[in-house]
Amino acid sequence: EAGNFQTSNFNRGGVGNDPVLAFAQDAEFNNAFFATPEDGFSPITSYNLFTEPPLRQVDSAFDADVLYHEYVHGLTNRLVGTFNVGALSGFQSAALGEGWSDIFAVSITNDPIVGEYTAGDEEKGIRTVNYSQSPLVFGDFGNRLGPLSALGLSAGIALDMTFIPEEHQDGELWATTLWDVRLRLGKETFEQLITDALKVTPSNPSILDARDAILIADVASYGGAHVDALWTIFAARGMGFSARTGSGEDTIVFQAFDTPSQPLLLNKESLFFDDMSRGISGWTVTGVSGRGEPPLWHQSSRRGSFAWYYGREAEGNYFSGTFRNYGAITSPVIDLTSVPRDSTITLEFDHFMRGDPTSPLLDNGYVRIVDPASGTVTQLACVINHTLGGRGGQFFEHEELNISRFAGQTIQVQFYFDTVTGTLNNAEGWYIDNVRVSRRVR
Repeated sequence: EAGNFQTSNFNRGGVGNDPVLAFAQDAEFNNAFFATPEDGFSPITSYNLFTEPPLRQVDSAFDADVLYHEYVHGLTNRLVGTFNVGALSGFQSAALGEGWSDIFAVSITNDPIVGEYTAGDEEKGIRTVNYSQSPLVFGDFGNRLGPLSALGLSAGIALDMTFIPEEHQDGELWATTLWDVRLRLGKETFEQLITDALKVTPSNPSILDARDAILIADVASYGGAHVDALWTIFAARGMGFSARTGSGEDTIVFQAFDTPSQPLLLNKESLFFDDMSRGISGWTVTGVSGRGEPPLWHQSSRRGSFAWYYGREAEGNYFSGTFRNYGAITSPVIDLTSVPRDSTITLEFDHFMRGDPTSPLLDNGYVRIVDPASGTVTQLACVINHTLGGRGGQFFEHEELNISRFAGQTIQVQFYFDTVTGTLNNAEGWYIDNVRVSRRVR
């Protein structure tokens, strides 16, 4: 039983009468899709004209990359989560779906560029990278689409270099990793291994769930012959033995470049710590409240112990009428100049967020590193409303981010919140507590 798309399953399990219904030059432009209902109902796929750059009118039905990419959406939707259609809906899960579709397309065509015919771009195709030259790592997840001001999401209001999760761009980091696997294992073994892994991948997987499924499938199908090589590849892309994340809905990841034989050191030497009990002193608050008041970040004990709170203390929300509000709270300078550049440095914090319950694009938090000399901002994570998508969100959550790339520098840690628009700005807000920077030591 494999959830095949065919009229008759020849008495070999599953439900028949679900051949693929395919359309070309349909009513849409600049898009192709593969809609996958449950087993026994026909999927619909459509390949349309692409008009960018203007006046090209390229028919994507003639692009093998696009055809393979879309069909593999059907494969992954039917195999992941044991035919549980809708099992790739989380932020990471959706990115996996796009990455799998890309990697099968480039593997079958033996070409690391996706959709160059449709896009008219022979260097990167319809993606932002050529998979044979991609620098992407796990820590790039959720930090690629943007800056939002360039996307016009706020009617021209600059959003101070904020980036959000996006399944196609985040899928590129998964396809990048799988291209490395293909180079090591070869086309035939690679394609069979990934297909086998799909069958043991849970519903709404995280990227690390998908990594683990490949390792499990290798043991089951090849007796673990490639496990060591796979760990080396995953580690090189930040998906190593100590990498961590939550569910497929999570937008915060901890990347690690270690293997089971050489794991990260466990002991930590604290380089900076603030439990917010001593007040704002030393931290800098900037922003616009939307009501002519001071910026909203302040010390609060509304949820128990002292924390930084983005919201109005008396009202318990960040309501600003019909006006956008935003603000950053930035730490004192943290000196990492004496930390060796090969060190593992981590940023930890506890937080709780309630924002706009309707959209992952609005009312987000952003964790960033600021260069105190130049003011350059590097985003580490986009933090989505804890209650979005039924995630619960009743308690503070502990997060850890890998900031090893800043060894040998001076930095500031910044937490930034932005409503983007002036609507639905009446949620509780964002709390930050127990900020710590450490390095791993023996």
